[in-house]
Amino acid sequence: VLPAPRRRMALTYWWFDRAEREAKVRELNEHDSMQLPAKLQTKEEVLAQEFIAHMLSEGSLPADIVASARKLPPKALDAVAEVVGAESREQAMEGLERLTEADLERLRGSMGRMGLD
Repeated sequence: VLPAPRRRMALTYWWFDRAEREAKVRELNEHDSMQLPAKLQTKEEVLAQEFIAHMLSEGSLPADIVASARKLPPKALDAVAEVVGAESREQAMEGLERLTEADLERLRGSMGRMGLD
């Protein structure tokens, strides 16, 4: 890894089978810490999933991705932050705002090499 003049972020995309997903939702709903003060509802989970799918879809542009992220409810953006490895929704937005079309192409290319296209 080479030094970078700016902070870098990585996206980790996890796929759960039904049992794993149900266990994670139960865990999140039982979690009562400062990080997750309220339950993650199915609606917010779906919005976060749809956002990630939009971000990775062919033809989505950085400006559209940022505009979509700004429309997400706070809990959905918290879920997106967890997916992208950000410490907070604010940090996730900072990373999304720095995305370029070249960044998206590299990300999509790596997802394809993993068999996820």
